[in-house]
Amino acid sequence: MDVLEKMSTPFLTSEQYQTWFKLMPIEVYVTDAVLGKNDIKMELGLKCSMQTMVGLKPKNTFDRKDIQFKPVSKIPEKLTANIAAISTYESASRIISSNFKGKEFTSGSRKIVVQNVALWQKDGKIIIALDMTGSINGTIYLSGIPNYNAVTKEIYFEQMDYVLTTKGLLTRTANWLLQGVILKKIQENCRYSIRENLEDGKKV
Repeated sequence: MDVLEKMSTPFLTSEQYQTWFKLMPIEVYVTDAVLGKNDIKMELGLKCSMQTMVGLKPKNTFDRKDIQFKPVSKIPEKLTANIAAISTYESASRIISSNFKGKEFTSGSRKIVVQNVALWQKDGKIIIALDMTGSINGTIYLSGIPNYNAVTKEIYFEQMDYVLTTKGLLTRTANWLLQGVILKKIQENCRYSIRENLEDGKKV
């Protein structure tokens, strides 16, 4: 049990993306003991789930009482690994903020630079707050529906638009920012890949 508890301790796989790998044992398979001339042999197998998480170090949720020992005649040779990639809003905000680093969005002589991004959930959508400087100094708010691209392994946002309060303010003060081309460029940067998270989990 001490070995399983140690195996369950999350460890860092990527400092750049603050990616953690976590192994969660579910069942231990045990074959019958075979008496040899000089020793006693038995085989052990482990059924577990794996997660890769982005953000703060997750807690070790290992509980000895939850582990089941299951006697089997033969250890299964085929292994199937289920890997989940979990990202917190805080880590997603940090990664998306880096996507905007050094980029300017222009319309004629006007331009904006996104300095920081914050995300949170509301009414089934993700609210995206963009702190910007330039022709506009302040924060604008957009909403979008999160989705996952299984080909590129990216999380992105569909039906992205300015929230009503922001749209009303821009209509009066910065109508140029409501242009579809600006919103499309912003939307292209509001995405991030979890490919590395999934690959890290497979390697382990």
